Amino acid sequence: MDPVTALVTALAAGAAAAAKDTTAQIVKDAYQGLKKLVEPRLSSFAGLDEKPESATARISAAKEASEKGLAEDEEIFSKVRELAAALAKHSPESLPADIRLEDIDAIGNFRLTDNEGTLAVQRVRTKGDFELSGHRLPKA
Repeated sequence: MDPVTALVTALAAGAAAAAKDTTAQIVKDAYQGLKKLVEPRLSSFAGLDEKPESATARISAAKEASEKGLAEDEEIFSKVRELAAALAKHSPESLPADIRLEDIDAIGNFRLTDNEGTLAVQRVRTKGDFELSGHRLPKA
């Protein structure tokens, strides 16, 4: 996943998770840490924070993050990694996805190519190769 996509995915997932009363405090704290760094630099952040499921909000945030060079900020990506780890452990269902692959057992190779949208993959087991290629985020 490219850095801009990773950032926007983490922000959307963090916002969705933080809005739930049942979300672990470690996830909420990690999201707040990332939000504190990004919000002042990303005018489109408010839309993503309010509607993390919105593809339009994600696309707008991705464009602006790319234009402003947020993908090169190591402090931000330290917080992205922290939030991603907290989400993966405590709230994986909060990860936004247009395509969700869960609990798949393949007896041979598994290939997903030339698709568009956000993608979440959990618990995919294969006895052969796993290939993901040609994945694109939706265009604005």
